[in-house]
Amino acid sequence: MKKIIISFLAGFFLLCGVARAQTAPVQVVGDKTETKYLQGVLGLDVSGIGVDITDGLDNFVEDAYSAITLSAGVKVNNQISLTGFYQFSSEEDKTTYAYLGSVPGTYKTTGSFKAYGVDASVYFPPSEKVNVVASAGVGYYDFSLDEEFHSMHGVYTTSSSEDHIGLRFGIGAEVKLAEHIALTGNVRYVFLDYDDDTDYIENLAEFGLGVRFYF
Repeated sequence: MKKIIISFLAGFFLLCGVARAQTAPVQVVGDKTETKYLQGVLGLDVSGIGVDITDGLDNFVEDAYSAITLSAGVKVNNQISLTGFYQFSSEEDKTTYAYLGSVPGTYKTTGSFKAYGVDASVYFPPSEKVNVVASAGVGYYDFSLDEEFHSMHGVYTTSSSEDHIGLRFGIGAEVKLAEHIALTGNVRYVFLDYDDDTDYIENLAEFGLGVRFYF
């Protein structure tokens, strides 16, 4: 995992070097020209998340979530952006009939997660109003699970958490509504540092819609 992260960072800085070597976008203001190498970026996304859960635990734990992602960063030379993100999911319940030892009862789980990290994106403009956007990033994911077992003997409760480092890879499109506003759509897959001896969450798949503000 460390080698992959180092490779990702090296690739990003190489892309930054290529971008800076290109001709910068030029804005005409009256009789003057203004070169703008950096733009601020703010983003808001709403996503549907599918979680890969191992060992048949998806029978007891919900594997579909909705999430909101907030992001902020900079866009370099109109070609590459580097943004930090914070993502939090909905709390999703799942109730099943199960046994605790030999005692039958109702088993309820409530799962959710939070994540933060950084993404690098490269923009490919097939037209003036549309960008195809490819992204790669690194994130820290914190999953939590609350459990309740209801039986004739009472209620047994417990909670647990699971932390992961994830490599994020995405592809999407951006449609400009105005000079500083764009709508986005993207799909992303997240590879988590999964240990089959201790973990129950393997990977994530994400589909999102959002908006970007450039300033």
